[in-house]
Amino acid sequence: MSYRTYACPNESAESEAKYLVSPHFSMPPDIRHIATASRFLDGPAFQTASPPQIHADGSTTYRSARSGITARHPRRGRTCRRPTPTGPIRLAGTIHMTHQLRTLAILPADVPETAVWPELGSKLGADEDGVGPHQRQWLTIATLHRSGLYEKADLSAIVSKECLSLLEGVGRAVLDLELRMLISRRNPLMNVAQRDAEKARLIGPVRRDLVEILRVTDNSRLGAGEWQAISAGSGARTVETVMLQVLGWWSLMLPGGTISRLVDQIHADLGPDTTVGYDWRTMLSEHFGKLAPEFFFSEQGPDHTKLFQATVRTSDGRSSTGSVARSKKEAARLASQAYLTAHAPRLLASRTSSDRKPPLSELPVHMEHRRLAGLFDTTDARLFAKALTHKSWVYENTPHGDRRASNEVLANLGSAVLGVLAARARSARLLSSTTRPDPDLSTGLTVPDEDLVPLAHDLGLPAACRLGAGQRRLGMTTEMLANFVQGVLAAAYVQAPGITEFERRLPAVVAEFLAAHSRRSTRDAATRLQELAVELDLEWRSTDRSTGPGHAVVYHNTTWINGGSATIVVEGYGAGRTAAKKAAAAQAIGSANLRVGATDFEQRDVALFFLVRQIEVLAAKPRLWPRWQQANVLGAGYLANLDWAAFANWTDAVRAAGLLDSQFPAETRHVLADYYQRAVRSAYARPSFAAVLTRVLRWVEAAREQNRAILEPEQWEEMVALTAAHSIWLAPGGTADLAKMLERWAQPDRRRASVTLDLDSPAEIGAQACAAVQRLLQEFRPPSRGPNELGLHAKLSSGPRGHEIRLSPGAVWSSGSASVVALVCEATKGVVVDTHGDETVLRITNQSVAGSGLLWDAATSTRATDQYDVEFGRLLHDLKNQIMGARMALSRPTETRTEQLEAELDASQHIDSAAAITTQLVGAEGLYTRIQIGMCNLGSFMRHYISDLMKRLPPGIRVIPPNTVPVRVALGAEVLRGALDNLVKNAVEAMGDAGQIEFEYTLLEDDRVALLEVRDTGPGLPSHVISALRRGGVAPTTKRHGSGLGLPGVIRMMRRAGCDLHPLQVAVGGAWLITLPLAEESGAADDN
Repeated sequence: MSYRTYACPNESAESEAKYLVSPHFSMPPDIRHIATASRFLDGPAFQTASPPQIHADGSTTYRSARSGITARHPRRGRTCRRPTPTGPIRLAGTIHMTHQLRTLAILPADVPETAVWPELGSKLGADEDGVGPHQRQWLTIATLHRSGLYEKADLSAIVSKECLSLLEGVGRAVLDLELRMLISRRNPLMNVAQRDAEKARLIGPVRRDLVEILRVTDNSRLGAGEWQAISAGSGARTVETVMLQVLGWWSLMLPGGTISRLVDQIHADLGPDTTVGYDWRTMLSEHFGKLAPEFFFSEQGPDHTKLFQATVRTSDGRSSTGSVARSKKEAARLASQAYLTAHAPRLLASRTSSDRKPPLSELPVHMEHRRLAGLFDTTDARLFAKALTHKSWVYENTPHGDRRASNEVLANLGSAVLGVLAARARSARLLSSTTRPDPDLSTGLTVPDEDLVPLAHDLGLPAACRLGAGQRRLGMTTEMLANFVQGVLAAAYVQAPGITEFERRLPAVVAEFLAAHSRRSTRDAATRLQELAVELDLEWRSTDRSTGPGHAVVYHNTTWINGGSATIVVEGYGAGRTAAKKAAAAQAIGSANLRVGATDFEQRDVALFFLVRQIEVLAAKPRLWPRWQQANVLGAGYLANLDWAAFANWTDAVRAAGLLDSQFPAETRHVLADYYQRAVRSAYARPSFAAVLTRVLRWVEAAREQNRAILEPEQWEEMVALTAAHSIWLAPGGTADLAKMLERWAQPDRRRASVTLDLDSPAEIGAQACAAVQRLLQEFRPPSRGPNELGLHAKLSSGPRGHEIRLSPGAVWSSGSASVVALVCEATKGVVVDTHGDETVLRITNQSVAGSGLLWDAATSTRATDQYDVEFGRLLHDLKNQIMGARMALSRPTETRTEQLEAELDASQHIDSAAAITTQLVGAEGLYTRIQIGMCNLGSFMRHYISDLMKRLPPGIRVIPPNTVPVRVALGAEVLRGALDNLVKNAVEAMGDAGQIEFEYTLLEDDRVALLEVRDTGPGLPSHVISALRRGGVAPTTKRHGSGLGLPGVIRMMRRAGCDLHPLQVAVGGAWLITLPLAEESGAADDN
């Protein structure tokens, strides 16, 4: 039985326009997309013989004038019934939201908001309603060019070049897809070559028009050099890059599809080119070769934006000059076009008439095609039939062998559809967590053909495709399978209202493919193996040999990889030497992924080799620790996200690979513990704690000017919250019984508090979480409902995910508890407070994950706190006591003026003591936030820093600057300035009014580090202080106002940023050595 499907309206754009404005009805939105989709069939579509009939169930009946067969199209949300001679075929179809982009990261308050300017707002249309503060901050980044990034210190520490490249990549992919869709709608009979030529003709003018229409130039953030270039009349490509970034922002941040309407408008203004795709120079040679045509070129403009213009002259004296172009080849083509247009117009007319081809007959539609249509939640299976028809089948089964019936056009469009999907998925995933994404993951947004082969099999495409008999005997190549996947994506996309809705309709298997692709690098395996060899100090060599006949040679590659005393061998084969080398490298990389969290590997010995080598080089390369931790090397990423279950699962895979604890000495275990310690500390960033600490310090400073400011209740409540949260932060390790803690909590006042236990086993939780819950319970009180009210009731229950404490009826927080609850929950991961109706719920996540082995023991031995945190807590406690003393002095009743003055004096003394403590805490908030590593040009920074330093120092102190060699280091200028300021301040205090401070740095390119040395002529640090600092402890101090927190805090900050700072033992004076890793070439530098 054969099936026939229909779509409307007619072939021409004119008939479509008439149909859409028919007085009988307004076409439903889904039908409009079917109308667009019908153009990819290149065959006649039916015309309506009578107005459509609207039925009670919401469906619409259309009657074909050609055959009388009817088709009913239901309203949106249901699938079209496909008519057959014997009755309709019904396919279940609902929209499944299987793929949805992540929200881009919340940006720091330092990133300013950029308001939508009028020209952009007019094109956004209704989408402008979705622009809020978050979108305006990202618009600031989208309008920033990388040249401006290098010059803006406030943004260079937050945004990287890779972030801008991701936005630009999305914009480029979206524009490319919209142009291809537009060409398909306006020129449905073009072949692939003609479509590519038309796109090449349009892309330049469209980009320039977009820049003008959106007024991008006036709203771009460019560097000074680029502004000068624009003022001089060049720099157009720079502004076009910003325009693409804005399109990327538009596509990622806003749900609408108004970009296509904007491109449509621009194309209408440009006008069509009926001769697109002609090879003008070949035509000139074929018809005028006997006249010996010669080309003469003229040049204009500077070298970096040089333009060419060609003149072609034949021996009979005729000549023509073409338009200017960016290359000599394009200029010659334009000159040939001008010559043929001027001197051979009949040739062009006959060529145009010969290009007209008869319409194609419809392709048969089978059940597999209808299955795919239902899978993608679309209505027209004919497009899927065409997407799976190879040109070899067309040559053998159609009258004229017209390649328009094959999947070439859809595959060409599908490559653009896949490009948008991949670019959006990768950019959204990377930018949802950071604005400085990994450069390795931020490049190469294209999807290789070989990656699409598994997806083709998952979709069941080999069974549904049409191949010629000869091609079927040879089998399907990688390129053919990739084209089938791209054709299917195009067939589904042209039937969707827009890219957002299309992504929501994607089958789960496609969504999973996009998610997996966005998580890995798309660079070839040989390049990745070479980089891994540099990181792990490996040596490798390879040989290859060939087998098979000359027409089917197979190359076999053998690669030896040496590291330390171990050697492994991997092999691969392919049709060429490069393919075989990549295949062997892929074998190594696939197993080496065990070191970055993978739990499945093909070759156990290879996986174990890379894992052991990674542990061996860990101590020698601390500068790479931040990058390794971000890449989840040795499972550090799991610890940074506090995902102990995933870490335990990975360590099980490591033990299965055969890692022996006895292979490593005790020193290696200490290095592993330090490596994991830094990852754990980065996970325990406490931004709310840092923000409250900053406000409290400012409050104390304001009280020095006006004593009564210390009585403000909100700031006092925040001070109490700080000490409460930090006491929980310092809580000891181990476990505690939650049920016993609840009973102790209710014991003092049974009248006002009661406890019910619903437990199948002991409620053992971490001691820190138990202390946090106990502190939170102190903040709740029962509502006042009369003397007979029982009071607060706590019910404890347990489940597989953890424990719950439900407080009822209507437990409320005491005054000022909001800050305490927020900071305590922030300090204790896994404790959450929520409200449901008349109940308050405390949830404690179950974190009782067991593991064993070298890596597990090293990770579990780490703590997020150290001696610095203990000393910091002591200072917070002292600060709280001094503030409390001042508040009590100002609050006590006074009857005489003398008593009032005594109270004021007492309060002033407490405030002065509090202010002295705050000077020791200045800058400490930076140790409890996620550090932005950034980068700077060390030579330029030191020139600026020393110039500023000489203005601040006493006249008797001499400063010796370094020999500034240009070098970019992976540390932001703000962090480096803070560290140097602390060292200089201590040196000046030790030297007095006379002395010398010397700076010098050395570049070690082989080790990828710069060593910055700071020396002074003061007394230097005592040996016991140097020993304490090198151990990571709090330095003892003899200064009256000091706490010993300054230097350990700076050391801690530098190490969190992937650098190092330690004192040197010298004969005279003091000396410090700062180790700074060199920056990657792709980053943006901050020199101030």
